[in-house]
Amino acid sequence: MTDWTVRAADYGEFLVTIFEEWVRQDVGKVFVQLFDVALGLWLGQPSGLCLFRETCGDAVALEHNGEVFSCDHFVYPDYKLGTLLHTSLGDLVRGPQQRAFGEAKAITLPAYCRNCDVRFACHGECPKNRFLHTPDGEPGLNYLCAAYQRFFRHVDPAMRGMAWLARQRRAPAEIMTLGVPGRSRTAETVAGASGVKVPDLADTVRACIRIPPETTLSLLYQLL
Repeated sequence: MTDWTVRAADYGEFLVTIFEEWVRQDVGKVFVQLFDVALGLWLGQPSGLCLFRETCGDAVALEHNGEVFSCDHFVYPDYKLGTLLHTSLGDLVRGPQQRAFGEAKAITLPAYCRNCDVRFACHGECPKNRFLHTPDGEPGLNYLCAAYQRFFRHVDPAMRGMAWLARQRRAPAEIMTLGVPGRSRTAETVAGASGVKVPDLADTVRACIRIPPETTLSLLYQLL
């Protein structure tokens, strides 16, 4: 930690701000790794980033002299797996020391995280950042916890909407036209200077399946 370390709350707001710009005009045009990974998670896919997997250990660090370490964030003597001069890379990655390292990511997760509503998307993020204590005093809380809670909770409606589109074999980019479920979009935000008002995703679903407005969103989220 330094005086110039980014605060978790600020990082969360940064992610939300960028996401709002992206979901309105850049889906399918600009590819942001975190947003792409998040959509995969909402589709029930495993994370493409070790940060957000329940366990880790598949991305080791290889030094110039052949030494192999558990992770590029843990290049310390205690995490040295061995050297390629004596052992194959496959054996080092599949060995008991590295398997224990990866499984510890889940085993050491605090109860505060295990009970979190966005655990499925975060899984406590990277162990290297788990140096805070939870509100209950348990060690192992990620420094960026507040940022990821803010981000994943904020993007939930949009991710549900894009996941629904993907399951219908439609492009997630359609959300830029249809809108995020539960949000009203003005002609200005949807169609710019054209003045054409485009219905949001909830309106579209309601029109297709002819259900009362008051039940649209609840049914939509059950479908998601």
